[in-house]
Amino acid sequence: MKRLGNNIRKIRELNGFTQEKMSSALGMTQGNYARIEKGEIRISEDRLQKIAGLLNCSKEHIEEFDPSVFFSQTYPQDAASAQKPYISPELKTMYEDRIRELEHWVSDLTQQLESLKTGN
Repeated sequence: MKRLGNNIRKIRELNGFTQEKMSSALGMTQGNYARIEKGEIRISEDRLQKIAGLLNCSKEHIEEFDPSVFFSQTYPQDAASAQKPYISPELKTMYEDRIRELEHWVSDLTQQLESLKTGN
């Protein structure tokens, strides 16, 4: 139960979400949500599915998430890439998805700002 809560916390942080945002979306207090992440509350299948949906992943991904592999600071064995730090494919994908989301958000805000400036 504690591992599952820790996995939820790590994935939430990678998504840039606060406990407040998660608890509000789940219809619960921030304190009770924090207890989920601490492993103090058993999570029903339904609630785990809702959490997974909010975190844009599957419940299986949350259950199988391994922070020690995901945040690995080991380097590849081949000499050509030994100069660059290794980033796991999962972390790279998550960051790329987040960057695309933020770029889209910036674009939308820029368009809204231009619309406000021109009065349209």
